Amino acid sequence: MVGWNRAAEELYGFAERDALGRPIIDLLVPVRSRQQAVDIMGALEFDGVWEGEFDVRRSDSRLVRVLVHAATRRGASGIADGIVSHSIPAAATPPPPIEQPFAPVGGYASRLRGVLLDPSAGVRPRTRTALITGGVAFELAWSVAAQAIGRNASIGLAGAIAILGVLAIAIVDVWSGQIVALAGGACFVIVVGYSDPPDPSLYGLPLIAVWLFSALAVGAATRALRAQAAHGVAEAVALHRELVGSLVPAPRLRRVDVTVASIYRPGEQRLELGGDFYAATERADSTLALLVGDVSGHGPEAAALASMLRAGWEALVEAGISPPQRLQSLNRLLLAHARYEEFFATVCSVVIDPGLTQATITLAGHPPPILLADGRPLAFAARTGVPLGVSERATWTPSRVELPPAFSLLLYTDGVVEGRAAPAGGERFGEPRLRSMLAESPARGRALLEDILLAAAGAHGGPLPDDAAMLLVERHAVATPAGAQEPARARA
Repeated sequence: MVGWNRAAEELYGFAERDALGRPIIDLLVPVRSRQQAVDIMGALEFDGVWEGEFDVRRSDSRLVRVLVHAATRRGASGIADGIVSHSIPAAATPPPPIEQPFAPVGGYASRLRGVLLDPSAGVRPRTRTALITGGVAFELAWSVAAQAIGRNASIGLAGAIAILGVLAIAIVDVWSGQIVALAGGACFVIVVGYSDPPDPSLYGLPLIAVWLFSALAVGAATRALRAQAAHGVAEAVALHRELVGSLVPAPRLRRVDVTVASIYRPGEQRLELGGDFYAATERADSTLALLVGDVSGHGPEAAALASMLRAGWEALVEAGISPPQRLQSLNRLLLAHARYEEFFATVCSVVIDPGLTQATITLAGHPPPILLADGRPLAFAARTGVPLGVSERATWTPSRVELPPAFSLLLYTDGVVEGRAAPAGGERFGEPRLRSMLAESPARGRALLEDILLAAAGAHGGPLPDDAAMLLVERHAVATPAGAQEPARARA
């Protein structure tokens, strides 16, 4: 290791002094992934670049999944003399929302209500101005009304009402509370109490000081409560995201001649839990098994069923059960565990042979995958059976599709294409637009999937109305060793 930056230090947990000079495999690669790391090094030697997801070991011995972009560095003579790579967390869950200053809309009352109800809210200048203007105006109006009905009888009541207003504003924003305490206190003394005491300063200055101290105390207490609430929310969010990440884990393949990327966006925005799921696994004989499914409904129950089906499918794959029998087993599992009769699941199961020449596709009420070669979608016929959870006697028949030497295969759920094609229109985004994006986009891997979801959400005019999941498997043109022929991909 000859280079290490702050981002690597945060991701892996190792300080620069602990990382430099050590072999990257010894430092970061867990024992179970050593052979895969050796295969990746070999792919870099031949092809010059590699991108994919990989398990690494942090300094605290915790394993994390990262998306790695690596390229061979070559000297002036063309001989490889190093590898340059950068990695980011391979997040299978939605990224946390970008925190923005609170910008409530509407009138004074709605903005005040907004910041009072949001413990993490910040106050923008417009809101602060409205708080100060409204608070001072209220104090002035109350003082004039108090003078009109008789000063001596109303000073105590007017002072109590005024300090309540100051404290309410201090709860929202302590600086606004201080300004209202000063300006409002001056209005109160001048309008109500100026002629009552022999010396107005003996009456006004202590009153304003009491208001200022009260506003400071309330503001400090409010800030402490908000900080405590924000800390609790942050802990809850972190635990929730860890739970969501365990329910939708990243796919794991060992072979390096194909790359797999995945993405998931739940339709349930509050809990970030949904019924869509995916999985990708590799058997001992290098057969690839892929799965994308969609459980009806949203929220915790749909997410629990989705996680159960995914785990059951992975166990059936590992046991060597054939694709139709896997779906029959999952069908029985769903019928036994669904709490409502309305729960069902659609599934797309794909098995790719070790030579990457043929795909066996089994559909249970699910859209077929999209296959591309040389940037063009390829048409194929695939039989579709009934969804899981509909009938105990349901059966499914697989379809076989020949794969080209280089291909992209996209498995997706209908939430990707069921949004609107325009915010105000009734037309759906649809599969044709999805195919066009796949064929025309220069992006690959995870970046391509993110572009698709961004385009679909933009066309819809906001978050997609249903859960959306995609699983993309890509096999690029076969590379040849350096020196034998011109390499199939550009050197980095």
